[in-house]
Amino acid sequence: MGIRVFALRTRSEEDIMDDGFKWRKYGKKKIKSNPIHPRNYYRCSSRGCQVKKRVERERDDSSYVITTYEGVHNHPTPLNHIALPINDWALQQTSSHSPFY
Repeated sequence: MGIRVFALRTRSEEDIMDDGFKWRKYGKKKIKSNPIHPRNYYRCSSRGCQVKKRVERERDDSSYVITTYEGVHNHPTPLNHIALPINDWALQQTSSHSPFY
């Protein structure tokens, strides 16, 4: 089984959505398709967890943030996090990868 990839498209003025996990930023890159808004790269800060996410503004409508997760967390969601119902998010499965759970 390959890496699981899951993307969220969310209308927001904020670039980072609270998903309940703690993240460590490890990079930032200007991208040709959207030179005004760079793509930011994060790793889950939980010891031994290999999940990564990248966050960028949508090219055609910068009021949307695209958050793409790669991998599966090897630990539970923090208890103090209240998750939004899944239908409040616009979900998109990327390419031929399995969705993120």
